[in-house]
Amino acid sequence: MEQQKYTCPMHPQIMEDEAGSCPICGMTLVLTKAENNHSGSHHNGMIADFKSGFM
Repeated sequence: MEQQKYTCPMHPQIMEDEAGSCPICGMTLVLTKAENNHSGSHHNGMIADFKSGFM
């Protein structure tokens, strides 16, 4: 089984074992695979964070 990590869409150097917020910008960390940090799946988390600013 692959280990799952959470990363910040804006700060890919931030890698955590659990969901939470980026310590740099506060964005919600998104789930990613540890060996593929740039899979393109970050965009969904970025869109959700962006939209939440208008609600």
